Amino acid sequence: MLSLEDASIVSEIFSELASETRCSILISLDKKPAKLSSIARELDITSQDAFRNINRLVEAGLVGRGGGEDGSAFQLTELGMLATKHIAYFVAIKKHQELFEDHTLKYIPDKFVQRIGALQNCEVISSVSPVFERLKKLESNAKRYLRIMVSQAWPEEGKILAERAMNDVEVCTIIGRNTVFPKEVIESVIPPLDGLQKSGKIKRKMLDTVSIAIYISDSQSAVMLPNRKGEVDMGMLLVGTEPSFNEWCLDLFNYFWERAGPASLDKAKIV
Repeated sequence: MLSLEDASIVSEIFSELASETRCSILISLDKKPAKLSSIARELDITSQDAFRNINRLVEAGLVGRGGGEDGSAFQLTELGMLATKHIAYFVAIKKHQELFEDHTLKYIPDKFVQRIGALQNCEVISSVSPVFERLKKLESNAKRYLRIMVSQAWPEEGKILAERAMNDVEVCTIIGRNTVFPKEVIESVIPPLDGLQKSGKIKRKMLDTVSIAIYISDSQSAVMLPNRKGEVDMGMLLVGTEPSFNEWCLDLFNYFWERAGPASLDKAKIV
């Protein structure tokens, strides 16, 4: 838990990160050490500007010398490396600022919120029809595995999961007592899924409440965030293919999987 005194501890670092030029220098040095002339050329700034800003980073303990073959290049210090790794966090929340105005991450454990930088390059899909089309594509193209946590079941998805499981795709699903199941799904889709579960082709677990939807395949991942009322927004989807995002989604799914118990549709919400 942060205290007011912590503000003075980090204010110097935030002061340095407030400069676009200094942020760019840190990002550049995160790739490899470089000399002053190389930094100025890459950032398209004058040598004087490069020197002034690097000096500030050196004084703040974020950059030091000792890099390169001759040891004369500038490089990130350990403090600089740690600070630079968190730039992605702020990129993600700024890039998706409009999304976070209507949605919340408070139902996600803090350790995953701290890794929210993994969402920085995700594509945002809006409105229900495009969302479900993208989900169908994600699930239908799975070759090795599917990991899904849902707040609302829909008939076509159940059929896709059954078809994928029959083609040796490892399917694991998490439902909640608040997950909505239309009668059509219960009557026509669940029976074959139950059969696949008994044969071990599909694994299913249950939580008391599902507050975020997660969809993971071997090629891409997606999440639906809850709105301010805590209800999963079925008309919004964050989709990404980068390994860091896929890992974030998989770790989050596994977190809930470990805490889930046996699934019983008798406890689900049927409408």
